[in-house]
Amino acid sequence: MRRLCRIDGFLRTMRSRGPETPSRAFRIGVLVLLFWVFVASRTLAALDPETKKPYRIQVVLRVAPNRVFTPLFHDQLQREVGNRLRLAFGALAKIEVAREHPLFSAIDTKGLDHAVETWDAVSGRATHFVLVDYVAGTYQIRTRSYDGMTGLPGPATLPLRSPDRTGVAGAIAQRIESSFSPVGTVTEVDKMVTLKLKGADLGVPLDRWVKPGHVFAVSRITQANGKQRATRVDWALLEVRSVADAGVLHCKYWQRYQEDALTETAGTLGYRALLLPTSPGRVKVQLLDETTLQPLDGVRLRVRIPGGGKPVELLTNRDGLAITREHFPHFALVRVLSGDAVRAQFPVERIAGRTVVARVKLKEDRESLAALEVRHSAWLRRAYENVRISFERTAELSALLNQSLQAALDAAKKRLPLLEEEITYLTREADQLTRHFRDKKRTLDLREGEQQIAELRAQAKALGEFIGRVDLALKDAGPEKSVGLVQLSERARLLQAEADFAGAIRVFEQLRQIRPEQKEIQDRLDRLKKAWQTHGKEHEAARQFFYDVWPSLDVPGLRAKLEDARKHLATCKAAGDRLTPIKLLGVNARHTVNLKKQLDQLKRTDNEDNRNKAKAILQISAGLLRLHQDAAAWIGATKK
Repeated sequence: MRRLCRIDGFLRTMRSRGPETPSRAFRIGVLVLLFWVFVASRTLAALDPETKKPYRIQVVLRVAPNRVFTPLFHDQLQREVGNRLRLAFGALAKIEVAREHPLFSAIDTKGLDHAVETWDAVSGRATHFVLVDYVAGTYQIRTRSYDGMTGLPGPATLPLRSPDRTGVAGAIAQRIESSFSPVGTVTEVDKMVTLKLKGADLGVPLDRWVKPGHVFAVSRITQANGKQRATRVDWALLEVRSVADAGVLHCKYWQRYQEDALTETAGTLGYRALLLPTSPGRVKVQLLDETTLQPLDGVRLRVRIPGGGKPVELLTNRDGLAITREHFPHFALVRVLSGDAVRAQFPVERIAGRTVVARVKLKEDRESLAALEVRHSAWLRRAYENVRISFERTAELSALLNQSLQAALDAAKKRLPLLEEEITYLTREADQLTRHFRDKKRTLDLREGEQQIAELRAQAKALGEFIGRVDLALKDAGPEKSVGLVQLSERARLLQAEADFAGAIRVFEQLRQIRPEQKEIQDRLDRLKKAWQTHGKEHEAARQFFYDVWPSLDVPGLRAKLEDARKHLATCKAAGDRLTPIKLLGVNARHTVNLKKQLDQLKRTDNEDNRNKAKAILQISAGLLRLHQDAAAWIGATKK
């Protein structure tokens, strides 16, 4: 914007000088041309398109325990799958076949689809999970993929079956090859969006997989705490209009929400896109009420092919479902109507077997607020995630103190700018959300997120003070004993920040034994012991609950124990205990992040079970928020 102002000011100055000479007029003409070029297109250069780098494809084999699967079978399967894929992809991809993966525990407890869909790791590789079993004389194969560059899971797939073991490796390799999804990076946004494909300069034609009419899902890549995160831009697709040489695609951007323009915002590094496995067929859409998650019956829909064709009119049934008789190509545009008014419009990808579930508000102006509400939810989740991460970083810092003061100092200096950057981002986002809601004559309650930002500011202040003290101690370092005392003193502070007050008391007692003459150490120890003292069996039970029981609960456990948590917090308040609730705040941040992740996942697929689970999570979240605010107010973490 400052650049535009300088150009505009320069042009006004030139015009004020009177008649132009040809050379001066030429210069102004060039400036005007540059001005419009600058305005008309935006180049996004933060992300490397990696056109010269091969894809990294990891195949993770999980073979069920069965006597037919001998060690020889395991080894042959791993080797054959790798060889077939290396032959199929050539220079385009590096293939790794593994038999161990950290996600296996989640797959075992929650199932393949749930584990993959809730995974949010960002990396440079695509991972294909392959589960092999032997049932009733048939080899059965289940697969699901996850793209680490975009953070997007592949669609659920039908199981494969092979009558004999010699066909298992071939079936797996064929499934992975056919489901390969190229990744593109948005490099320029104009009337059309320019997408550059990864691996495009490796000499392997990508038009085998990508053709005009195909569509890509879009992921926003952000930077937080020094790590990249990927979040799908919901209800947004890139339609390939043309494929140029060197893997450059020109795409039309379709979006539901105006706020989801492909712009560079605070914390956003850029946008990546993943090819979707679409195919012609009927479009299936299910509408749910945004608040109640109940199906919307009798709502009129208009479905059309972008750029032409007669629209198809539909009505949703009692399950909120509408299915076209006509076949559509790779995607369609759906309009939700109330009378003649369009309440929502969004693109729908056409993936075999998938019913697209859309949550809508039929009241006037609610659709325009929906994008802001999604943005507010993302902001809130990020605030809680930062609080959770900060608690974890404090524990890491405490462990580094055992190594050396310098190691802890280096880690703290690296952490503080990242924390301050997150605080700045969250604060700016809060201001923008407030302004957008005000423009729509609506109010927005930001207190929950602001409470987390206040906690982050307190942690940033404490981290800065830690850096100052340790830096000074290292500069003035004398005998080895004095450095050791500083380590113990700082460790005691960090243990208090972790809410490990019993551990902090033990460290203070060590300090007292080493320096019995220092009254300050004795005073700090006495104050902490007095504040940590329990008053009766009920108070002891409350502390044991928050330290041992509350952190280990899952969603059903939280629902069952929420009332107990309220009673135990009341016990702590009656005992004058302001230390135990600090543990509660840290655990609640982790619970809240997990609940929000699960809720987002449940809303993507509609069935009675998911609706009931979503309602339960909403109730638990509301109760958890009240508990959190009560505890924060009690220990003085909120502004009075």
